[in-house]
Amino acid sequence: MEGYVISSCEWRMIPCDYCGEQHPKCLMKKHMDDCAKMPLVCENGCRENILREKIETHNDNDCLLAIISCPYVDMGCTTKIPRKEVELHLQTTMRIHFENACIIF
Repeated sequence: MEGYVISSCEWRMIPCDYCGEQHPKCLMKKHMDDCAKMPLVCENGCRENILREKIETHNDNDCLLAIISCPYVDMGCTTKIPRKEVELHLQTTMRIHFENACIIF
């Protein structure tokens, strides 16, 4: 019986490859669907592997392909662009941003 429990029982405890938490073998797939330490490929296409628990931070602050609003959104610019194109957008629309700022103030 002991050999069965060690090698074959679906309820034996095994560690997660990512977080190290122990889970029954038969429930490991469910755990993997939620494991905070499991690396995922960025959904924006930047090809970075990000821990599930850090995906939101990556999208909000770091991902160069995340679509973000122009920094001048409060001044009326409605452009949404990949983060990596912000500088180019700011350079090419400087006059429009300036005019919008003059209207607001």
